[in-house]
Amino acid sequence: MTCWRSKASKLTLHFCEYAAFLAPRLGNLDVIKFDYLHNYGATMGIFLLLSFVLSASSALGGAFLAEINHEGIGQAKRFAGFKPRKARFSESSNLLSFTVKGTDDAIEAQSYLRTYIDAKSIKYVVVNSRILRSSVVADPSSAGQWFHDRIGTSKAWETTQGSPDVMVAILDTGVDYSHTNLKLSLATNTGEIADNGLDDDQNGYVDDSLGYDFVDNDSNTMDETSFYNPGQGTHLTGIVAAQATSQSALVGIAPLTKVLPVRVLNRDGQGNIETAVRGIDYAISRGAKVIVMGWSANVSRKEAAPLEAAIRRANEARILVIAAAGNQGRSNDNVDIYPANLSSPNLIAVSATNQTNSKPVWANFGLHSVDMLAPGDSILSTLPQNHKGRISGTAFSAAMVAGVAALILSEEDLSPAEVKARLQLSGILLKADTLCPCRVHAELSLKASFPFIYPAFSSLKIGQKNSFKVFGGDGAIAVSDSSLAEIDSIGNVVAKKPGTVILRVPFNSGIKTAELRIAR
Repeated sequence: MTCWRSKASKLTLHFCEYAAFLAPRLGNLDVIKFDYLHNYGATMGIFLLLSFVLSASSALGGAFLAEINHEGIGQAKRFAGFKPRKARFSESSNLLSFTVKGTDDAIEAQSYLRTYIDAKSIKYVVVNSRILRSSVVADPSSAGQWFHDRIGTSKAWETTQGSPDVMVAILDTGVDYSHTNLKLSLATNTGEIADNGLDDDQNGYVDDSLGYDFVDNDSNTMDETSFYNPGQGTHLTGIVAAQATSQSALVGIAPLTKVLPVRVLNRDGQGNIETAVRGIDYAISRGAKVIVMGWSANVSRKEAAPLEAAIRRANEARILVIAAAGNQGRSNDNVDIYPANLSSPNLIAVSATNQTNSKPVWANFGLHSVDMLAPGDSILSTLPQNHKGRISGTAFSAAMVAGVAALILSEEDLSPAEVKARLQLSGILLKADTLCPCRVHAELSLKASFPFIYPAFSSLKIGQKNSFKVFGGDGAIAVSDSSLAEIDSIGNVVAKKPGTVILRVPFNSGIKTAELRIAR
């Protein structure tokens, strides 16, 4: 019998195997299997973890986040400095985190905060919701790193194996920085002297020579494992940039790329929105080009506002953000799951494929919400303590896309939106209910033809509008059906009725197209 304790509800819930039968009848029950290998081909163990993702358990019992306008920054700093409420103010995001005992209600928390900070200075108050890692584990019957063949990495390496100038930030459980396949892949902060107890580069983080840990607020980013976490951050790092050694042939998609470990999840794969936002801002300050998020929060769009603002800041810094679509086997069009469901131009939500180029039943999808697919089933990569193993989940699909994006960025200086379109337009078409029914392909992404329209695949609701651009050429964009969408006076495409619209631009090389889906 598996025992799981909800910190928020303070209840201990016991589950037996028959709960798997009940899962389809319990809308918020996620069934997650764990199985990782100490040795290639040898099973360490298969465990069944059943956890309720209820609205009550997503909150962190009286913990809140408030975004403060410029006028209230002084008051927020004083509040954080003197109130015994575990309060902390972050200047990079203008977020104030604080606790109010005895309530999980954001309205009550805002009322409390107004006694210390002017109401007009408080933009919003939301619950500091829980974020959870997005991994499941599959049958370990397959051999080798099969994904390299599927996405054409060996051919891509004839052009590039990545560049140390391209940094990929892994916001997850940390990384085993002593792993022989990863030691040379990690980004080193040359302005920081390790373990001297000083903030040598004066960036606000002491001893952050190998990233930072926002769970324990120190510089130790070691991936700590538990029954719930076989070492997800280490596994993701290996997918992106592992380097083969004489002891292990494991290799990542972009082995010359550097990875920045940013620990935002604890040893059980749990964190909160505040740690995630601080991690994003840290990745921005360190100059990352790509951010990987292998976790999700089942919260409302309003409660995801701090995440949305942080990802917008990443877009302004020209950083591509790649998020796991989730592993509940459902459509993200119908549920709140963030950051995957945010519609920022720099964000790619990724679902998974298996060795037969099909979407596994556990992988989330969405005709309007999931951008593309990548291998994510039975993925062999690095695990802590110099181990290796196969894990499955859309988190690892996100890492695949990050690795290919790193290859592109090592060759060309493109905006996040341009990289996203390049990845989609060069993908292998599959049968999948996603915005782009395509699986990432490294070789083709480096040989993509020009020009193209971007966003290449997008979704709008009736009344919404978006700006489309042309990369590598000039031309006026036209819509295939003016009853579904129209071009306004300043060139934006405005959604009018549900349906699928093809955007076209004629060029000497032929007509280039993009696809827009309109939902109610």
